[in-house]
Amino acid sequence: MRIPKFLRVACAVLMVSGAPGSLAGVTSLRLDSGPGEYLGGGEFNFYTADDGSLEPAPWSPATSEEVQLTFARPTFFFGLPFSISWQLWFAAPPGETLAVGQYDDAVAPYRRGPGQPGLQVSGNGSGCFGVTGRFEVKQIAFDPDGVLSRFWATFEQNCGGVLRGEVRFNADVPVELHAPSHRTAQEGRTLEFEVQGRDALGNAASLGVTGLPTGATFTDAGNGTGRFAWLPAPGQAGSSGWLAFTGESAGADTDVTYTRVDAIPDFDDFDHPIPIPTLPFGSTVYQPVASPAADDPACPPAVGGSPEPPPGPDQGSVWYAFTPVEDTGVQVAIQPYSPSATPPSPFFDRVSVFTGGRGGLESVACGPRSVQRFSARSGVTYHIMASLPTSAELRLSAVALPPPPANDDFDAATIVGDLPFSDAIDTRGAMFQLEPGHCSTPVFGGPLIGGVGPPTNVWYAYTPTEDTRVTVDTSGSNYTALSTAFSGQRGALVPLGCDPARFTFTAHAGQTNHVMIAGSPSTFGDLLQVSMTGRPALRIQVALDAAGGFDPRSGSAFIGGVARCSRPAQIVVAGTLHQPRRRVQGGFSAVVACDGATPWRATVTPDGSGNGPRRFAAGAAEAVVHASGAPPDDPGDIAIDDGRSPVILKSGPPR
Repeated sequence: MRIPKFLRVACAVLMVSGAPGSLAGVTSLRLDSGPGEYLGGGEFNFYTADDGSLEPAPWSPATSEEVQLTFARPTFFFGLPFSISWQLWFAAPPGETLAVGQYDDAVAPYRRGPGQPGLQVSGNGSGCFGVTGRFEVKQIAFDPDGVLSRFWATFEQNCGGVLRGEVRFNADVPVELHAPSHRTAQEGRTLEFEVQGRDALGNAASLGVTGLPTGATFTDAGNGTGRFAWLPAPGQAGSSGWLAFTGESAGADTDVTYTRVDAIPDFDDFDHPIPIPTLPFGSTVYQPVASPAADDPACPPAVGGSPEPPPGPDQGSVWYAFTPVEDTGVQVAIQPYSPSATPPSPFFDRVSVFTGGRGGLESVACGPRSVQRFSARSGVTYHIMASLPTSAELRLSAVALPPPPANDDFDAATIVGDLPFSDAIDTRGAMFQLEPGHCSTPVFGGPLIGGVGPPTNVWYAYTPTEDTRVTVDTSGSNYTALSTAFSGQRGALVPLGCDPARFTFTAHAGQTNHVMIAGSPSTFGDLLQVSMTGRPALRIQVALDAAGGFDPRSGSAFIGGVARCSRPAQIVVAGTLHQPRRRVQGGFSAVVACDGATPWRATVTPDGSGNGPRRFAAGAAEAVVHASGAPPDDPGDIAIDDGRSPVILKSGPPR
């Protein structure tokens, strides 16, 4: 049966506790932190679905008595916390239903007593134990399955200061306004965007604004749209503020939305960089104008061992500048971010560092990756170029690094003497180094556009006096530390093995082996705990008895000997036996469970020939023997013994 439209509309209105005749689906969070209020830091902020995700708390589904909501945006992990997270908890007095209305004298929900409502707003990992406050529920609704479908509340929380705010989750509103929550204006370039406003019936709302910066205009077209325009003049970089856009319907219903506008230099050009005054430094630019310049510098062709990949589609460049007042290590990272993309930042992005002047820049840290580390000298200006396509946001972080560890370079490797050996060092200040052969190249910073490697690394060197099985263990570190062992010299290193926690390799007597311990893409270093232990490598020797036998009827030969091993091992003995004068030969193999000295035997079947089968006979023969063995507790400890031995064959089995 088809339900008449007017009944369907009426049912929908009855399911919602709120004003009829309104628009659905507005989600936003407004926070107005007063002086001394530490959760919001005394600042005003406004977030929409473009800035992150606001939804019911996954750990506490909403009920008729209480509602918990969370707002979160992704974490930026290169040195500075760009993440934002807020938790909002509204509760009716115990045993009552949370409904539209005013709730005064609220306390923390877990401290409620009879007749006391609950309110708790916490943010970015911080909260307050003794909160008091009040809130007003303007709208609350659940779908037929009991899942929260709409919520709208204003609140005032006291904890050393006053935090006022408003949260809307898919809320019906009498006037729906649309404007970007954040925009960035570059000096000398006009920033424009549209604001839209409609009432519940779809009619145009009258639009207005407060807080316009000097030189900016806003024009209400009278059709439910308005246009903001601003051409920041020289000297206006650094100014910022919130614009409040208002909308009013013919019936005098009103609403407000907010846009933050920040003015910056025209950092699309080398001559107008965003200055980095001190470290740490964080910058977020919304929808930057980023176009390529004819004199944008390129990385040296051989950086990373391969030519620099070509720029991505629609690749542009923007600039920052940093002049340190003291020598320091610096890590600079960029992350273009779009909350609507999946994953959030699928961009071709790279950051490079140069010194010198326009037209004569010299590379300091360069390559197709989004993170760079470099050693900055006092008084020298470092020009930082971020290459990226236009995106919703460009985040940049720059942080000072601790002093690098003493073994940060291959040529300064820590010498490992006798084993066992252990070391504990702070690797947070280690620099990127370009060395071939480290494990998981695509993950740990291979030649990929947007890669974050190569990793930071430190070095150890070990030269044994006898063949030694060396075990490297970094499992006690508080970050993922990837170890790789090499033989050879710088520029011609040969990897021997690797693992992110523990691995074993064979170091040969008199040869220097290097162990590189690197960070991961997300954690470049921290407290490294490394240990190296060793034991003599397996040694085997396979001897062949001088006397062998043969079977005159089958023509097969019988040989044997003794396998010796320095510790229990499984040895495979294989080879060929031939009698050149008779032009006969055959292959053999035997598996020996060696324990000190263990006899072995093998039957040699002669190979066929075009003239029919040949047979072994009495007389001289020669065996070519290849033996390989490994102990059961260390399959990677492979020992080899090769040789040739004469054998005298006599009729019958060997004696």
